[in-house]
Amino acid sequence: MKRQLSTTLVSAILTWSTFSPRDALLRAQQDTQPGAQQSTPRAVERPAAENQRTIADRRSRAIFGFSMGGGQAGRIGLGNLDVFSHIGIMSAGLRGGIDSEPFASLAADAAETNRRIDLLWIGCGKDDFAFPGSSQFSQALQSASIEHTFVESEGGHHWRVWRRYLRDVAP
Repeated sequence: MKRQLSTTLVSAILTWSTFSPRDALLRAQQDTQPGAQQSTPRAVERPAAENQRTIADRRSRAIFGFSMGGGQAGRIGLGNLDVFSHIGIMSAGLRGGIDSEPFASLAADAAETNRRIDLLWIGCGKDDFAFPGSSQFSQALQSASIEHTFVESEGGHHWRVWRRYLRDVAP
């Protein structure tokens, strides 16, 4: 399992974060609605391709997020492995556990899940209120034999921690 993104993917992460932030946020906030985990990346994909140079290939797409956005990135990314192969979750635990979707489907065929995910990166500071959820999610992935990187570091729920994570995961 890789521990870093490729240089090509760094521009993909920036692409997802630099176009029409208000529209992307409004779309992402609806990820609790039925079917939203499937529609959200496609709703963001078209404007990103229209406004930035992108590579239309799942191996060239990443979704990373911090805090609540980390939870959304995890659910959306893991629920759409046909769109993303690189997923990053920073300072967020994912509710529902391994028995809820999309995790139950992923755990049912861990070998296929591992084949489809190039990078599943989870990081959280030990003083972060999200640490118990991040740690439990990592343990659930481990028990399901889903390959991932879990980084526990010093620090809390703060941009200084996330900045270090970006430095470490992006080349």
